[in-house]
Amino acid sequence: LPTQCTDWVFSESICCRNTAITTIASPGSEALYVEAKLDNTVSPCNSSPFFTTKPAAFIYVGETFCFNHGAVDVDGDSLSYKLITPKTDVNDSVTYTGSYTATEPLTSSPAITFDSKTGDFCVTPTSLEVTVMAVLVEEYRLGKFVGSVLRDIQISTIAGSNKMPTNDGIDGTGVYLDTICAGGLYSFTTNTYDPDSLTQNLTITSNVATAIPAASFVSSGGSLPTGTFTWTPTLSDVQNVPHYFTVTIQDDACDVNGQLVKAFGLKVIELTANFTSSAPGCVGDGINFYSVWDIAGYTYSWNFGTDAIVTYAQSIAQNPVGILYATPGAKTVKLTITSPGGCTATESKVITINPSPVASFSSPASACTGETVDFRNTRS
Repeated sequence: LPTQCTDWVFSESICCRNTAITTIASPGSEALYVEAKLDNTVSPCNSSPFFTTKPAAFIYVGETFCFNHGAVDVDGDSLSYKLITPKTDVNDSVTYTGSYTATEPLTSSPAITFDSKTGDFCVTPTSLEVTVMAVLVEEYRLGKFVGSVLRDIQISTIAGSNKMPTNDGIDGTGVYLDTICAGGLYSFTTNTYDPDSLTQNLTITSNVATAIPAASFVSSGGSLPTGTFTWTPTLSDVQNVPHYFTVTIQDDACDVNGQLVKAFGLKVIELTANFTSSAPGCVGDGINFYSVWDIAGYTYSWNFGTDAIVTYAQSIAQNPVGILYATPGAKTVKLTITSPGGCTATESKVITINPSPVASFSSPASACTGETVDFRNTRS
């Protein structure tokens, strides 16, 4: 490019859209316009996000269908997704008819759901339609907009008795997001299910090789395969947003395969066992200890040294813990945090416990009304 600008636009326009589309006005005279944007003032080099999932073309009426475009950014930029009205040129968009909109491009019950962080799109069509929808993927580097790419697809809903396949998330929990620590081996399995399993075979695949090249995803094979994900992230993988990848389950129904494409996210942290306390204190005083980390599913193991008495432990023993010491002196306290994947972090600190203060004072044994009485502290 000849110079640095905040608003480069790369675009392509093709006329015309399919006349079979039922959700927009005059589809046969509307162009299909897509674009990518770039701000090369943030960085002179940038690769736009690209899509690893083929666009959904056919969805069965009455079946819940979840789809993810599988956007990948090789620069590691943070991605954000939004549904927008499909465009006909740089300034104009198609005109939806009736109640159709960018976020409701086809009729669904329950309503369509869309996750702006992962790009997951779930719909349960209720009627036969041919529609168009567009997803805008924006990329940010250290919180600054770098660029975007627009994808425009056509979707047809069809009649049929095929049931959609599903999976059960991370280790059968139904959860698709986890926090893991750098330096530790992390692995999980996800199982597949299909009401039509007696007559159909499933396949399970992933875009892991592109999205997280150092990780692996292996299918067990069989009619209801299990997928196994394995990764040992490094400190270079630590970031504030999760690493996302997609898993696709597909059946072999004829003529149109049923499928599910969902995003899994793994946030990589540099696990430390840092903690704070209200020390120093005195013998018999309560000392509170707080772990800086408080992550569900992690194990927190405290060692408070000798003559320590636990007075209370809130939650799963990490925030906070109350301790009394019976003798003065230097006490070594150690906290060990263990992740579900087996990696650990340990922190030790020495705190000071002072002797309990003794209060003593002197005064005259007796005095008369009107006389001045002196009281003196005997410790200083």
